[in-house]
Amino acid sequence: MKRHILLLEDNDAQARSLEKMIKNYSAEIQISHAATLPRARLLLDSGTVFNAFFLDISLASDSINRKGLQLAMDIRSFPQYSRLRFFLSRLIRNIYPLLLTNFTVLPIW
Repeated sequence: MKRHILLLEDNDAQARSLEKMIKNYSAEIQISHAATLPRARLLLDSGTVFNAFFLDISLASDSINRKGLQLAMDIRSFPQYSRLRFFLSRLIRNIYPLLLTNFTVLPIW
C-alpha cells in the first residue's frame, strides 16, 4: 500500500533534502510538496488521504511566523485527522505555549 505525505516547506534545499531522506526510507511513499500555506490547503482539500505531515512551522513569507502551525490546527479539523498526533520540538513549544495545548513535544533542540 502506497503511503502519502504532505510536506510544507518553503526552503527548496530543505524540501529536497527531506524528500530524499523519505524516498531513501521507502520508494513506496508519495510526497506532495507545498511551499506556501494556500498550496498546502489545496492539497489537504484535494481528497488525498495523507498518512503523515512534515510541516515547517515558520514560513519565510509569514509575517507572524506560524503559518505551518496554523496548518497543523487546520488538519485537526478534518474528521480523519482529528486524533492525529503532532510531534514538535521543545523550542517550538516554548515559543507558542498557548497555541500548542494538544500537541506532543519531543525533547530535541
